[in-house]
Amino acid sequence: MWGGVIGDDGLDGIQLSAHGDGEQFHRLQHFLWGLRQRGILLAVCIKNDLHDALLPFEKHPEMVLRREDCAAFVANWNDKAENIRQIRDTLNIGLDSMVFLDDSPFERNLVRELLPDVVVPELPDDPADYVREISRLNLFETSSYSREGAQRAELYRQEARRQQSQAGYPHCPRHRHAGV
Repeated sequence: MWGGVIGDDGLDGIQLSAHGDGEQFHRLQHFLWGLRQRGILLAVCIKNDLHDALLPFEKHPEMVLRREDCAAFVANWNDKAENIRQIRDTLNIGLDSMVFLDDSPFERNLVRELLPDVVVPELPDDPADYVREISRLNLFETSSYSREGAQRAELYRQEARRQQSQAGYPHCPRHRHAGV
């Protein structure tokens, strides 16, 4: 989602920009935002403190995606396979309908081993090639798109927020219409 580690580098230290350093991450976020507009659910699974993980989504001026664009948002120090199970339970979807994107080969291999039903594509070493590689795999292509699909994705997001609120997770409302 950005270059660097938000917990170590801070909001001003991560690489994320429409031009220059971090442009490849900006492009990736535009791509993901486009998937969201087509009704694909986005979820965040990040190893970090929740407060630090939310900072870019809430405060970075170049961040395309915002917290409310994500149907589920899990940030803690648990292993990612466990957190993906939590996301699955929150959204009430099957593991076989999930795609896990991560820049860490260790995390990809862990999820492949522990959750073989989750699609885990190998990502190139260069983040500038992420969008091209993900697009080449046709993981999100469907024969048709509908308003109902986008509305269904919004219902998933609302249900996930309701469940997280009941479980004591903070909800960070922030309304923004991205002009992508």
